[in-house]
Amino acid sequence: MPGVFGGVGRVTITPELGVELCGYGPYRERRATGVADDLNATALAIKSGDTTVVLISCDLVGTDHEIVKAARELIEARHGIPASSVMIASTHTHSGPTAISLGNTWGAVSPKCTETLPQSLADSVGVAMDEMIPITLCHARGEIAELAHNRVAADGPVDQNMDVIRADREDGEPLAIICHASSHAVTNRHTNTLVSRDFPGVICDSLETIWPGSTAMFLQGACGDVNPNFVHTGKRLEAGLIAAGRAVTLAAMAEPLEVVRLSAHSEVVELPMAPLTADEVVATAERETAKMEKNDSGGVWARFYREWLTSWSANWVMTSWQTLKAWKYKLFASRIWSWPGIPLSCFRNIPSECGNLRLATASCRWDMQEVWSAMCPILRRTRLVRMKPIWCHGFLRSGDFALTWEIF
Repeated sequence: MPGVFGGVGRVTITPELGVELCGYGPYRERRATGVADDLNATALAIKSGDTTVVLISCDLVGTDHEIVKAARELIEARHGIPASSVMIASTHTHSGPTAISLGNTWGAVSPKCTETLPQSLADSVGVAMDEMIPITLCHARGEIAELAHNRVAADGPVDQNMDVIRADREDGEPLAIICHASSHAVTNRHTNTLVSRDFPGVICDSLETIWPGSTAMFLQGACGDVNPNFVHTGKRLEAGLIAAGRAVTLAAMAEPLEVVRLSAHSEVVELPMAPLTADEVVATAERETAKMEKNDSGGVWARFYREWLTSWSANWVMTSWQTLKAWKYKLFASRIWSWPGIPLSCFRNIPSECGNLRLATASCRWDMQEVWSAMCPILRRTRLVRMKPIWCHGFLRSGDFALTWEIF
């Protein structure tokens, strides 16, 4: 591949402790108490002829337009690369500082972090531009159904494609490896206060371990309503290794691109936002609670189904799960679906060994608040599980929620 050059650079962007972390819901006020793994800004610069393009991947939930603009201006001033040729992406980890303004409801923006971020992004590009060498670009695409699911509907759309781009040195060894996949980076628990790249970091670390001397970067895809299968379990290693296994295979299979034409286009699209205030959240909660407490709709049969049959079903599921786990048998979702009276429409990812049962999507008859109020005390009385809400749309619409139940 004559005339193609590339360079890679990385700068650590781990924030100081005490900054508010972004994600997992509004007004959570999670503040960093430690560092599980460092956050990075990783840049790959590619040049062909007179055209240079730059890809930067940040271990952040997102970056404000002003930060992107400032970084692009610095890069253009230093290296002559047009702002439109610089793409700044984020891995969407929910265990990093807030660098995108969401009305400060999903984490207060850290002034110190955002002030230094454009400089850090420009520095990563500076390292890449100083290390430009001849490269060969290779590409492979495959599917990875094991990584993620649609968190709203069991049969909802999920982009299961994984793309891997390898930039090889002249000796055939990778200089850089790009992995592109689609899933929220939310394997860490919603209570987590440790700074972390989440599962994308595991993917990058794994690729760099397999190919020493390479630098890996993760590019996030269309993750809007897509969560990892290990969502909010704290199992970023497991999720990351599953994805990394596929990425390693694709990287090894990647074929050289015969023709490389570099071009870039940049356009700003304005999207309206209306974040809820704290008062609006409280008001919505009170309104939904009032609905929940009004148990007259549906009559005696609704109450019977909700209060007695739910109790019986929940106890059956937990008792059977504990027994089967002890026997080391696999518990298949179809066995549960066919059992009468279970007020759940979909079960996902029920492992047989690790003692974790995740129920994704729930009650088709009552709204989330009613089911939650009925099942929490029931399941606590079983003394088999502890409840951990991992995401709920109850304040937004009825019928969507997910829970994590963990065997003691």
